[in-house]
Amino acid sequence: GFSSGSVTIGKILTGGGSTITAASPTSITEAGGAVADITLKEDVAGALKVNKDVFPDGDTVKLVLSPGFTWDTVTLIPQGGFRSDSVDKAVHTEKNGCSALYLKINTATTSQPGQLVIKATVKADEPFTTARDVKVTYGGTNPGVGGEKIAEVTVAKYLVSGLTVAAKSTLDAVAGRLNQQIGNFTIAEGLPGDLASGRLVSFTLPEGARWNRLPTIAREAGNGELRLYGTIDDGRTVVYAVDRVSTARTIFCFKNATVDLAVYVPDELKVTVKGPGINTEVAVANVQAPLTLSAGGGTIRIGLQEQPVGALTIQENLVGALRARDTAGKRAVLRLSLPERFRFSKKPTVAVTAGDLELGDEIRLEDNDRTLVIPVKLSSATAVEKPATTREVTGEENTAETVAEQVGSTLTVKDILLTVDRMAPEGDVALDVSGSALSETESLFPSSLNKLTCVLARCLTAAPVGIRAEVVFTIGSTGYRVGGEEREMDVAPYIKDGRTYAPVRYLAYAVGLTDEQMHWDGENRTVTLFTGERLIQFKVGQKAYVLQGVAIPMDVAPETVNGRVMLPYRYLAQALGLEVRWDAENRQVIIR
Repeated sequence: GFSSGSVTIGKILTGGGSTITAASPTSITEAGGAVADITLKEDVAGALKVNKDVFPDGDTVKLVLSPGFTWDTVTLIPQGGFRSDSVDKAVHTEKNGCSALYLKINTATTSQPGQLVIKATVKADEPFTTARDVKVTYGGTNPGVGGEKIAEVTVAKYLVSGLTVAAKSTLDAVAGRLNQQIGNFTIAEGLPGDLASGRLVSFTLPEGARWNRLPTIAREAGNGELRLYGTIDDGRTVVYAVDRVSTARTIFCFKNATVDLAVYVPDELKVTVKGPGINTEVAVANVQAPLTLSAGGGTIRIGLQEQPVGALTIQENLVGALRARDTAGKRAVLRLSLPERFRFSKKPTVAVTAGDLELGDEIRLEDNDRTLVIPVKLSSATAVEKPATTREVTGEENTAETVAEQVGSTLTVKDILLTVDRMAPEGDVALDVSGSALSETESLFPSSLNKLTCVLARCLTAAPVGIRAEVVFTIGSTGYRVGGEEREMDVAPYIKDGRTYAPVRYLAYAVGLTDEQMHWDGENRTVTLFTGERLIQFKVGQKAYVLQGVAIPMDVAPETVNGRVMLPYRYLAQALGLEVRWDAENRQVIIR
């Protein structure tokens, strides 16, 4: 599968005065075969001395094969000062199991240096599953050699059937950009004809990437041919078909391709290669995110308004990362979006704190105050040097070096106040950063792939409110007492079927809950209470209440009186974890 001709693959001048070279490596398989011609040449007449002891011991000259291969047939062609009977040969196995060709110098040269051409075949001791080089190590104790391991030459390439994929280059690309150049890669046949007629080879990009300019095919070796079959998977996969089966081992190089990238794409862009007997990946680009987000964090609680969180820093990782114009030529914007049930209490303060990026004046809140929209007036054009960092360098002596990094501009969003709905979930509050200023590929990929995300804050349940004083309700009276304070309600407690009913809302007020911690769902006739530790739901007409998602049975159901949900004290006190006592003499319910 390789071109004919002679090329020096290895050449060493030994201390004793002999040289070994090899022609171009041949190709062999598990059946073995001929290896490249090896030429052994004296630099001066008489350099290789006659063997003094019993051959092959003493003043040895030997050529040792790579492990797993054995010398098969060997022909010596003497030239120069060597005559036909000047050199003999024998094959022996070394102590390490390697096959060695020993040369016996019968007669030393006198008038001119000797030269010996070795034509040989080798056998593979057993089939290999991976390709490898077949090498010969030249050495020996003969003074004309100079040592046991003097030179190493490659004489053959052991080939196995099957395709292999390799990266030739890996380039840098930017997420959220169109037409990003990627590195070149190759597909090589192990043996001629590995790519059979009609077979297909496909290259698939990861989610968040699609082909823009398809790869150009260049044949680096052999005579096989591929043709474009088509693209599938919405542009993520390109498929090629075998147009001509090779008779010489073929290597295809796929080069000069470009891709379109979403903002959310792997840092290392890999192409998945599938074909006859192969399913592997090859890295073609290192992808840089256009921005780095850093949030100051903070804790907020469910059902509360105007809660402050730390500032957000938006760092351009490269100059011009934020665009001033979208693909239609309109003013580009950056969008900072909160999850459902969270909103900005007011417009935060936005400022460029480093670099020459310029923002528009129309910074505003949209989407019911869930989204902060930041127009970009002018993209950054000048790099900013980040503060230098020091890192250790390991070597003979541990040293430190200062590393400076060039970046784009920096935005700071501060004075962030959040209002949290009573039905908001606990956990991290993820802020999504998107918009035409960030991505050129909004129209190509789903919005879920064209955004960056950071944790802006942590949301907890509302702060627990323990009962601060004794609470007293009197049957038939709209007045109730919290500690020493007298209060009024619009419906009086009553007794029904031996149960003492009271309005849920005023009982909740009495133990310290606020309107923000109560929610009435008129459609489902359900009242929900939020405390720092509990979520409680009562539904009118249903003989069970829900505590932390678990149904707790009751022997009576809540009912409405004058628009108020009425419930026996005992169940509400039980749900809130409070102590309740009945004063029969004064017809009062006392809660502690």
